Order: sequence, then C-alpha cells, then structure tokens
Amino acid sequence: MAYQKKTAEQRKEEITNAMNEVARQVPLVFQSDHFRKYLDFASSFHTYSVNNQILIMSQKPDASLVTGYRSWQDKGRYVNKGEKGIRILAPSSYRKKKTVPKLDADGKPVIGKDGKTELEKKDVTVLTFTLVSVFDVSQTSGEPIPEIAEELKGNSEEARILLQAVEAACRQPIEYHTKSEDVLLARGAHGYYNSKSGQIVVDRDARMDQKAKTLIHEWAHQRLHSQPDGKRSDLKEIEAEATAYVCSKHFGLDTSDYSFEYIASYANGKDEKELRSILDGIKQNTKEMIDSIADAYETVQINKNARLTENTEQQTVMERRESYMPMDLDVLLTEGEAIAEFTTTDSPAFNTGAVHYRMIVSSEMPLDHQDLAACLEDTLHRLLDAHAEPSDIEAIMGAFPSGGIEDAGNGITELDHGYAIPGQLMSVGLMEQPLPSLSMAIKKAEMLTATTTAERKEKQHGHRIYEEAGL
Repeated sequence: MAYQKKTAEQRKEEITNAMNEVARQVPLVFQSDHFRKYLDFASSFHTYSVNNQILIMSQKPDASLVTGYRSWQDKGRYVNKGEKGIRILAPSSYRKKKTVPKLDADGKPVIGKDGKTELEKKDVTVLTFTLVSVFDVSQTSGEPIPEIAEELKGNSEEARILLQAVEAACRQPIEYHTKSEDVLLARGAHGYYNSKSGQIVVDRDARMDQKAKTLIHEWAHQRLHSQPDGKRSDLKEIEAEATAYVCSKHFGLDTSDYSFEYIASYANGKDEKELRSILDGIKQNTKEMIDSIADAYETVQINKNARLTENTEQQTVMERRESYMPMDLDVLLTEGEAIAEFTTTDSPAFNTGAVHYRMIVSSEMPLDHQDLAACLEDTLHRLLDAHAEPSDIEAIMGAFPSGGIEDAGNGITELDHGYAIPGQLMSVGLMEQPLPSLSMAIKKAEMLTATTTAERKEKQHGHRIYEEAGL
C-alpha cells in the first residue's frame, strides 16, 4: 500500500503510539525463554582486559565471541581442525619460599636482641603472566549460538523507497561497504556512524529492509549523539533503535521483530516506566526526522509512479521485456570489458521460459575461463550503484527481488542483495565489443544523468544517430 502523507497532528499521535508500543513490548521480551537463553550464553563469556582486546584484534580483526578451548566444549561447540589459536596473556601464580621480616600479632616487625628486625622464611604467592590460546566462534562448530535481533530478511518495495528517501534527506556522507572490506561490519555490525568523520556506513550486502532500518538508526546516532554528553552507550543504542523503529513504522516498514529484541539487549531489565522516560526525550528528534524523510519520500514515489505509467497494466512480464527501454548496460562498461548475452533454463517457480539476458564480462579472456557467477554479481552491484530501478535490473539481467523464496533448488539462481534469477545459467556468448573509450565516456556521463525512462530513450536514440553518422 502506497504511503499517504499525514498531517502534523496525525504524525504526533502516531509517534506517541509507537513509542508507547516500544515501552510496552520490550519488557515482555525479558520474559521469553529465548531471551533468557541468550543472556545466559552471553554472560558465560569472559570480559578481557584492554591489552588482551588489542592482542585479539591484532591477530583476528573480525573476532566477535572469544573463549578458550575447554570453554567452547562446555558450550557444546568444538574448535575446527587446523584452526590457529589467538594468543593472549593469562594470569598465572606459583608458590615459593621467601625471606621476609617476622611480624608480631599486631603486624609489627619483631626486633631481636641485637636491635635488628628478625627474619623468617615463608611461602608466598608470586603473580605472573603466561601466553594461552583462545578461539573465536567462527573457528568452532557445534550447538547453535543463541541469537537475538536476527537480521531482517525482507526486500520490500516500502524499504526500497524508504532507503532512497533517507539517502536524500540525510545530510551526512553515506557509504555502503562489504564485510570483507570493513572490520566493524565483519564483527557483526550492520552499520555504524563515525563521529570523527561524520560518515555513516551501512552493510552493502544486507537485505533491503535491514539496510533501510540501519541507515535510519545510524542517522539517529548522528543527530542525537554526535556531541559528547556523558550518556552511557546502552542509552544511546536504545534511543537510536527506538527512533529507527518509529520512523520505519511510519513509512510502512515493520521492524518490530528486530527492534524490540535489540532494545531489550541494552535495556538491562528496565521496566515500562523507565523506558517511557527515555523515549520521551527523543520524540522531537523522531518527528523532525520523519518530516525530512516524508518530503523526500513523496518525491521518490512521484518519480516511481511516473515511470510505472509508461507500461500498461495489461502487459505481461514478457511483453514488458520487449517494449520497456531500460537503462543501457553499455554506460557501465569500462576499458577491457564487453557485454555477454546469456539464457536461463525454464523456471518452474515463475514459468518465465528461457529468455535472453545480459551481463558485463571481461573482453580480455575467453568466456570459459571467467567466473560467470562473479560476473553476474558484479553486474548487479554496478546497476544498484547506478540507482537502477528494479524493472531495469529485471529487463537487463533477469534478476528481481526474491522476497521470501528460500528454495534455491527450484530453478532459482540466488544473487546478492536479495535478488534472484529465474532458472539456471545456460548458453553464454559475447554480444558486442567494448566501446571506444571516448564514446564510452560521453555515453556514460550523459546516460547516468538521464533519470527517467523517457530521457533514457531520447539519449539512446541520439547515440544511434551519432554512431550511424560515424562520429
């Protein structure tokens, strides 16, 4: 259902109701067996000193849950064969005989006849440190790890529009990183706000629902916590996640399954009254964020609806593929690349049949020497980075948001970002040669500024005339 802009009074009432819902629901999370098991598991891990934390991060930057070999066994998990331990310092002690001053019953030194302090030999404990091995959870296998606030799996259209609206409303620099290139994301974070640089980073590979909520969460951190105020980190997390939940809910994205458990993990058993007191302090900021997002959201919706009207509702998926003029994949080519055409097998789940699609490949090596699955992923990433519409992505490479589809064995090729291609990859062949670099640069610059389908058609038509004239 499309978002309908609300009056100021309606927004105020909706924010109050949503905040009250957070205050009511979070204490209920504390009572669940699932949450208690998580707390028991989390409390069984040792808190390491700052020096040992530095040692752990220097040897395994993506470490998240660390403990010793026997401790993992006690938890029903076992260190995988061949894993290398993370070396840290552990206290160790031993007993030894030591000559010390003799003391009387009052703890005062005993003075001998010669006027000197009498000495005696006593057993004393000597504290020292030794190197021991610990292992991260990623190095183990066995019983499932109790988890809360599991990542949102949806790729809803509401989230897609909301993400674009938040990107437009937020004045902070935003970047999308992968876990392989960002240590903080590798350790389990979905995003973070860097108060020094003012930059917001979000996990590029997260599903759309999670990505939109996380961006709002980190934006809330920037607005609420960019200046030092002595506020504890647990209160900051409660404020940011409550803001993200209320904002997302306002625009039709329900994140309660994630948000309530996330807030509970930082609420430390706070009751409804305490939570209401915390949440009352962020209502104004939440309202201001919703107001900013709403203006941008309306613009995104208008642009989306304008593009959709170009195709009649009576057209089938196959007819739209034939008549729709998508973003031209040529504009994303770089030197040493070409476009390959491929077909897919018939998909029982969607009955689309074998259709010709396109992807970007290297022009400098034979196709049978290339990782075509990686080429598919790279093509998808480039289209998303260029803000291609879902209809563009479907028309170009046959990929679409897979939603709740889990059975990858039923004629579905799973891709990143929750996308999938009906059927399995079949025949692949080069479609055209790389464009000359100057022509490519001109075409890329102009095409990426064409934001509507009508503009893209006009640009493509102009380039055909340009090429036919031999220019």
